[in-house]
Amino acid sequence: MSTNNDIAALMSNVFYNARKQRGLSQEEMAENLKISRREYQYIEHGQKCCSLETYSNFASFCDYDVIETLSSISEISKKNKE
Repeated sequence: MSTNNDIAALMSNVFYNARKQRGLSQEEMAENLKISRREYQYIEHGQKCCSLETYSNFASFCDYDVIETLSSISEISKKNKE
């Protein structure tokens, strides 16, 4: 699997779990992140990675630890280079 696909899968889980914990619909989450419902669906289903702006909005809205995600992305990148 490519690094981009692994990162998209990681972000998919992060976004899905955060949305479910807050009891929000995809539409409500998208509104809070200032993106379309369709774009949110692509991210949540691992079909695309989110932009830095969207991730920043996500981290702010969900009070999410950015360092944790970046650490996971770094590990994925290292693993795929081996």
